[in-house]
Parts: sequence; C-alpha cells; structure tokens
Amino acid sequence: MNKAELNQLAKSLRPVVDSAIQCATDEILTVEGAAKMLGVTVNAIYIRCNKGQIPYKKRGKRLYFSKNALLSYYLGS
Repeated sequence: MNKAELNQLAKSLRPVVDSAIQCATDEILTVEGAAKMLGVTVNAIYIRCNKGQIPYKKRGKRLYFSKNALLSYYLGS
C-alpha cells in the first residue's frame, strides 16, 4: 500500500475511530503510560509537552494525560 492509499484508508476509518473514542471510558495516564501508548520514550513525551504538541494536565510536579485526548492527538485531529 502506498502513502496515498494509506491516507485514504485513514480518512475512511476516521468516523469509526471517532465514534469508538467517544464511547470509550477515558483513562488517565502517567508520563510512562502515555509513552508506552504512543510507542515513544518518556523523554519524547516531556519534549512534546514542552513544545505544546500534546495535551496534558499538571498537578504539582506530575503530568497526567487523557487517553482519549492522546488518541485524538495521535490520529491527527
């Protein structure tokens, strides 16, 4: 499959994924959980937070992430 075909497939699946995200119970993730979910390092999560690239909440010195918000970020919405 080439890139254009993958993009078209992603567009066609978007409504299904959005619906699933809406129905899913949201989970709160730690930095480690967010890194594991996105398949990146913990350091990459901190860098993306500092650049404002991913949504997070800060309580004290700890960062927390909504699983649904990360899914939306990862899927590019």
